[in-house]
Amino acid sequence: MATPVFVSGLVLLVFLRFHAGAYRPAVDPPQHDDARQRLRSVYIAELGVQEATGRNNGSRVEEYLRYCNLGAGHAWCAAYVSWCFGKAGYAQPRNPWSPALFPASRTVWTKGGNTDPIRQGDVFGIYYPTVKRIAHVGFIDQLDGKWLVTVEGNTDNRVLRKRRHIGSLYAVADWISDPDRH
Repeated sequence: MATPVFVSGLVLLVFLRFHAGAYRPAVDPPQHDDARQRLRSVYIAELGVQEATGRNNGSRVEEYLRYCNLGAGHAWCAAYVSWCFGKAGYAQPRNPWSPALFPASRTVWTKGGNTDPIRQGDVFGIYYPTVKRIAHVGFIDQLDGKWLVTVEGNTDNRVLRKRRHIGSLYAVADWISDPDRH
């Protein structure tokens, strides 16, 4: 006959087997692979870049815009993201239009939908109801539960770090991993 300790241990093992891995947070910890670190070193180096006159201009801002075949005066958050990927050795994305950074093949997380893990170096998008589309983008740099630290351009006329709640995001795209990984 089985002892009570043996039966208790067996019940505990069965319980753990069925519940192991059942919890999956909406945001996974950052991945520290070489590609993500290379990209991070590029976008972090741009912290502090600011517009010359507050009109989407200035030498570095115009460099971001030129990378996407635009001149001074255009919104530049998506151009900044594209430029950073280019400097890190990626051919794509290379588009100044923020909604273009979220094709289905690259989108890993959407509000109320797809909830694949979010990682450092992924691109976030914020939906603006006034224009009925994603109208601002940046990089996810750090994850802390439901809070993120981002690095983004064209916020307060410069490249800066910002703390955002995950609920403020509309979509997240992974331009580093293989798009066929899903």
